Amino acid sequence: MAFLMRTDPAISRLLMLRSGAIAIQLLAVVAGYFLLEHQIPLLPLLVVISLEAVFQILSVIAYRNVSKAKELGMLMQLTADVLFLAVLLSLSGGATNAFVSLLLLPIMIAAVSVSARGLA
Repeated sequence: MAFLMRTDPAISRLLMLRSGAIAIQLLAVVAGYFLLEHQIPLLPLLVVISLEAVFQILSVIAYRNVSKAKELGMLMQLTADVLFLAVLLSLSGGATNAFVSLLLLPIMIAAVSVSARGLA
């Protein structure tokens, strides 16, 4: 992700974290379905991860030369993360899913990187 070096550090970190999250989500879904033989809806989960990957690619293209990301853009990125994660969690067990606490990560990132005015 060397092309993100010219980008605002906050959005750059967020995009790198999302890239890692997409890879881990894909690995977890495939491993859970094929290795652990859990009965999860594979196709819907892969569709959501694919949509998230397309969103990630579009976000990287949109922010590749932005020196300072606007708070609204950062908030939209974090909202998309929460929505994608919520859909993935609802398809794979809902509130009983052990990874439901991952929904707190975008909230913590927003608390650190977005001003109080941007969150109100």
